[in-house]
Amino acid sequence: MAMKLYLFALSLCYLPGNFGEVYFPKDMKADHLFPPIVMRFKTESGVPEGHLRPLGYQKKPVGRIKEYKENVYPDTQTFWEEHVNASEPCTFINMTRNSSLTQRWTDKYLLGKYSPVLVDMQNHIHPKFVKHRQVALKVFINNYQEKDYLIDGLIPEEMHTEIPYPIRLLCGKMKEYMQSLSLWMSAGAFSSTLKYKADHSLSCLLDGRRDYVLIHPRERDHMEFVEEPAYSGEGVSKLNTDMISVFKYPKLSKLRWVWTTQRPGDCVFVPAGYLFQVRSYARAVAYTYAWSPTHEFNVSQCRGDVETIVNKTVSLNVSNALEPGDVLGIAKKNFTKLNDTSQKPPTTVVKNSVNITADQVKMLFGFKNGKIVFNRNLNPENVKFILLSCLRKEPLLHAERFQLFINRTFTSEEEHYITPEGVFRVLDPEGRGFLTREEIMSLDGGTLSRVGKYVGKAQYKEPAKHGRYHDEL
Repeated sequence: MAMKLYLFALSLCYLPGNFGEVYFPKDMKADHLFPPIVMRFKTESGVPEGHLRPLGYQKKPVGRIKEYKENVYPDTQTFWEEHVNASEPCTFINMTRNSSLTQRWTDKYLLGKYSPVLVDMQNHIHPKFVKHRQVALKVFINNYQEKDYLIDGLIPEEMHTEIPYPIRLLCGKMKEYMQSLSLWMSAGAFSSTLKYKADHSLSCLLDGRRDYVLIHPRERDHMEFVEEPAYSGEGVSKLNTDMISVFKYPKLSKLRWVWTTQRPGDCVFVPAGYLFQVRSYARAVAYTYAWSPTHEFNVSQCRGDVETIVNKTVSLNVSNALEPGDVLGIAKKNFTKLNDTSQKPPTTVVKNSVNITADQVKMLFGFKNGKIVFNRNLNPENVKFILLSCLRKEPLLHAERFQLFINRTFTSEEEHYITPEGVFRVLDPEGRGFLTREEIMSLDGGTLSRVGKYVGKAQYKEPAKHGRYHDEL
């Protein structure tokens, strides 16, 4: 009788449709060993250590990335010099410790306040086979602890008012070139692909645990990276990070890698171009700011940002655990580094912890009503900003990079439209296929106005198979 019941239950799993779907609660434990213990020897069968094991089991890490403990965070100038410009990752321990968001954003709270808000839900059937669906947040929350659903995309703008904008990104070029704010939300154990991004990022964890494997860009060549989408400056490795073949990738046994473990309240900075893989456990919720790399950073530009906050007397939900008068202290700490004695710190002492929330930061991209929105008008100044954002720190802006930006951002329903190739030809009448930084900076207002006008009417048209342009969608 028991065998018959077992066979009947098993048969239900193979019935078509939803009736045959059987789901079980995920393992929500967060007490995993990381980094793994690696023994440097071959087994009796001659199989090297780490074969068919996750990435990181093939060789011990070099060490942990630099960590800044609470109350000893670097000032903005030091953060720029030693991490952003130097492309060195780091962790800020308990950076959002005092933010009520870490306790407030429970599933119950999110359902009560943002239930109908549309989010981009991903169904990870396989790391290389991902389905995207626009669904109400309640659909995701009611299913993600049993099904392979997660959110890894832009945060709906309705939720920006609750998310603190961290003090380390408060000022200057980093704030000016802020691209987006994204959300990660998953349940159980989840392992991402090995990838690199075109923008710098600072990711703050609200709940759960995340382990990072970080690898210097010089190791990229022997890990089968593919630029995806083409010309984007971003890439993903073909490695199966959950099951590494040491025979196929023998150099991984000598791979130099570093690591960090992120817990609620911690924020991790990953530089543009740095290789990283993230493993999430339990109910993991995090938000991430991304901003374009730039060549220069002048801390004096922070003066205006700090004064704006002081003058508005912004009342915060807050990030760093600032004490009364800390904004003045931060300003003094930054401005005393300047040789220009004409620069003076603000003289107003703020009596509250001062910060701003994400809705007060002008980001290039947003997410509203289930759609990505572009948050700038196309006047000459903003067109030049777009070009520099696409260029980042590279010497040349190639036509394909700019065209990719247009394809991702704009669509046109007009009968008569101009192709992205045609838009770039306005900037590059000689047809070289690129612009230098100097050429972008010297573009006249008339040319930039024409480009702004055409960009709004641009529409992607699939090229012939022999063409040099590719569809990134």
